[in-house]
Amino acid sequence: GVVLGLGLENKISVLWLGFGIFVGLLATSKRSLLLTRWPWAAAAIALVFFVPHLLWQMGNDWPTLEFIRNATTEKMARVPFGDFLYTQIRMMNRATVPIWLAGLGFFFFHRDGKRFRILGWAYLAIFFLLALPGTSRAGYLSPAYTWLFAGGSVLAERYFERFRWSWLKPASFLVLLAGGVIYAPFALPVLPVNIYITYADRMGVRPSTAEKKEVAALGQFYADMHGWEEIVATVAGVYRSLPPEEREKATIFTYNYGDAGAIEFLGKKHGLPSSISGHNNYWLWGPRDLNGEVMIILGGSEAGHLRRYASVEHAATIDCGYCMPYENHRPVWIARGLKEPIQAIWPDLKHYD
Repeated sequence: GVVLGLGLENKISVLWLGFGIFVGLLATSKRSLLLTRWPWAAAAIALVFFVPHLLWQMGNDWPTLEFIRNATTEKMARVPFGDFLYTQIRMMNRATVPIWLAGLGFFFFHRDGKRFRILGWAYLAIFFLLALPGTSRAGYLSPAYTWLFAGGSVLAERYFERFRWSWLKPASFLVLLAGGVIYAPFALPVLPVNIYITYADRMGVRPSTAEKKEVAALGQFYADMHGWEEIVATVAGVYRSLPPEEREKATIFTYNYGDAGAIEFLGKKHGLPSSISGHNNYWLWGPRDLNGEVMIILGGSEAGHLRRYASVEHAATIDCGYCMPYENHRPVWIARGLKEPIQAIWPDLKHYD
């Protein structure tokens, strides 16, 4: 209960684990535990940890539910069942497939794995919970492989000893090591970008994203690691171009939390002020004490900004190289003369996704 409660303080997706454990209890001989007070006491403890978050959700009009609804309908690409399954194989490194499949078999069919069968059912329950809707990222399931790897390793060790296949130990190690070396560039940025692009092409790995977004030479996993310095430097150049009296009251507005976070984190060395945004938690934090009289805006259109400002000037264009295409070649505007108080327009700027 304490572990689940602490997990819920970090991510509500821990509820998936709770669901898997519950199914595991129902599907095994341990279901008798549900007739005792202990599982329910654990659930109550987790709930106590979760209550402050629930109260916050209620007080803020359930933003996470709105986020989930928007993300599943507007942001996330459809993931057919077959693609979800194949991605599990690719994501966990193809060389490890025999181990985690053996782990699943160990929990269900081996006499020594019987007492851990709840883990096999938990994996299957969470797998189908995520795979069937067709809107979940395949990577959400990755923590469940920790216990499959453990079960598979135990089973492999048993058979190596039983049949005196000692030679398979170093052979298995070499196969796993080779697989790790081959597939490491898809999980860690160990290659220069130009070499990685060629390597991925030779390996048949095409740039991809789990979202409804265009990709370029890099998939979103790596593209999102690029361009932040360039974006912030471009904004800093626009900020420095302002007269001193305008710099003192200038506000930086972004359309997504990535840009806003980059301004916060990387903008300090450029002397940039804090940024505001209508995206996710940034909307909840509000415009603070900023009045929006002089606004540096990343993205959007001149016509759209002129609906709210007396004048709009195209000050720069962002070139962030290997970043995601929707981040690249965006205009940076200087907008002046907000036509109504920023607090009045703030509700219209909210977008959770």
